[in-house]
Amino acid sequence: MLLAATCALAVLAPPAAAHGTHAHEPSSVAGPADENNLRQGCQAHNALADRQQGWARNRFEQCYHFTKVVNLFNSNHEYMVQYQWEEWILAFAYDGSRRVDYVVSVENAKQSKQLFSDIAFLTIGFNGCDGQPNISCSGTLARSSTIEDWYHSRVWTPSR
Repeated sequence: MLLAATCALAVLAPPAAAHGTHAHEPSSVAGPADENNLRQGCQAHNALADRQQGWARNRFEQCYHFTKVVNLFNSNHEYMVQYQWEEWILAFAYDGSRRVDYVVSVENAKQSKQLFSDIAFLTIGFNGCDGQPNISCSGTLARSSTIEDWYHSRVWTPSR
């Protein structure tokens, strides 16, 4: 139905891609009230929102809400550090234009003391366009930022 998102955590590596801005006509963008309304509905249906298919309020609004935990091990398979975060993905489809807008946020991030937030990168990207002949995606579909940057700029809206 809507695109899937993937996440990766890279430590001591430069970002793979810069994050973009979201440019739409003001009349067609879901506003903060729409985002808050969908988010509240998503919270009320958290068990469904945590599934791979997420929770759909209707055929125009869908959300995903889950906690990610990444454990990093060295080449000897010894535990090194952990990073975890709460991820929200809100999706808004538009009738007639076949367009979907996304709002992604990373919240309640926690990390091991050994993981430096200014040199570790978290990448979130949308990969649903690959190999889909009937889906066309353009613009910036991934954000790779330091953990510190995600702390300060939690919300990201992929450009279309």
